[in-house]
Amino acid sequence: MKKMRMKKNLWHVLLFMGVTAGASEISLEIHHSTTGGVELAFEPGGASYAVEYSTNLIHPRWQVLTGATVTTDGSTQIVSDLRPAGMQKFYRVRFRSKQQFHQPDGAAIPTAIACVAGQPFGLQVVFTNQCLNGSCEASLWHVFNDNSCIPSQQAGLDAYGDAFLQEAYTPSGPIAIRLASRGRTPFQNAFGWYNVTGGPPGLADIHTAIDCSASEGSAVVLDIASDPSYLGGAIGFALITPESHFSHGACAAGNCCASIPRVSAGDGYCFYTNPSFDPDHTGASSYIHCLTYQSIIADNRFYLAWDDRNGGGDNDFVDMVIVLDGVTPAP
Repeated sequence: MKKMRMKKNLWHVLLFMGVTAGASEISLEIHHSTTGGVELAFEPGGASYAVEYSTNLIHPRWQVLTGATVTTDGSTQIVSDLRPAGMQKFYRVRFRSKQQFHQPDGAAIPTAIACVAGQPFGLQVVFTNQCLNGSCEASLWHVFNDNSCIPSQQAGLDAYGDAFLQEAYTPSGPIAIRLASRGRTPFQNAFGWYNVTGGPPGLADIHTAIDCSASEGSAVVLDIASDPSYLGGAIGFALITPESHFSHGACAAGNCCASIPRVSAGDGYCFYTNPSFDPDHTGASSYIHCLTYQSIIADNRFYLAWDDRNGGGDNDFVDMVIVLDGVTPAP
């Protein structure tokens, strides 16, 4: 349960979004500052949080309040917003993992926004195109003297600071699965689910949901709880690739369409939300193939961002980006 304390006679609306990470209670208090503007005091658990604001809730563009991303030990935090007089603002507190992941060679992941064919490209850009009821996961914009291609300003879901690793999920009803990106990879990857049993799934237990022919925007709804293959309990997800076992980065036998039968025949690989099952897993210093993000605009929505090369690739994590609706993280 989350708790909110709010002074009377203030028009500010306080929202809570994604306050997790084991915090059992959060208190947020808002009052006028003696120096103008407002002060927000909140008492989170020990983690990193950001106070964000929007000037409306119809088409909100949530932005992090300057100086309002804090890592706490559970003590009261106070942040100020010297808003112009009369400006209406809506505030929320959001958990930020702020854990930067790295590959074994030290490369930070995912890679930063790049300029491709005169347009910004990368996982952060993918998030700007994921919208619901007029609200988008992220926004990018330019300021004076910016790089003409790559915006320097961003708000919302952060590809670099909000990533985490999640091995398994529990279906909370029918699961909607949508393909948000295939990036620039030559591989026509596929995507499926498997039962969590405590060990690596057999290839026959990987059930394809998105096949190699699916285009960006394609979606399916699966009632996994009613599927005879479902054993009950948690499920995991897998990326299915067509990569050659003999030529890194090349399609096996010149065929770039991935499938479980082809992997069974030795053409391609499977990578898993449980990285210990990955074919290139070597322990703590293994390559990461899947980064997970929790939506800030929809409940029970998660993004699985994949990098598809065995032994490491370009680290952009847009080779397949999957949107999951209707799941909750399993312990």
